[in-house]
Amino acid sequence: MTRDQFEFKPQLLGQYQICFSNEYSALTSKVVSLHIYAGANLQVKEGANEDQMTAVYQTVLDMVPEINYINDAQEYFKIRDERHLQTIASTKARLLATTVIKCIVIISTSAIGILLLKQLLEQKSRR
Repeated sequence: MTRDQFEFKPQLLGQYQICFSNEYSALTSKVVSLHIYAGANLQVKEGANEDQMTAVYQTVLDMVPEINYINDAQEYFKIRDERHLQTIASTKARLLATTVIKCIVIISTSAIGILLLKQLLEQKSRR
């Protein structure tokens, strides 16, 4: 699983569209996690200038991007963990299926061997 981040800062006001394509890998599905931050940024100090803001408030505003990054990282790791659990479950199911098939093959081979040996011994005892 890869993680790519893109940042787009529009130059003009208006509506934008986001398109995702999976045309190069149509056999596998993809999970896309999308976080859009739009509108006025919290660091824009509307109604207050630099002199009016306290140091604590400025510190909180400076922490917002880092907190958003931590939230995004937690979401990514949660999705990654869920995907790994799905992989473990499917591997366990395949392992169980192959084990059952191998047991059936071994039992069948043994039964066929016993029947063939029994027939061979019966044919020799008739002669």
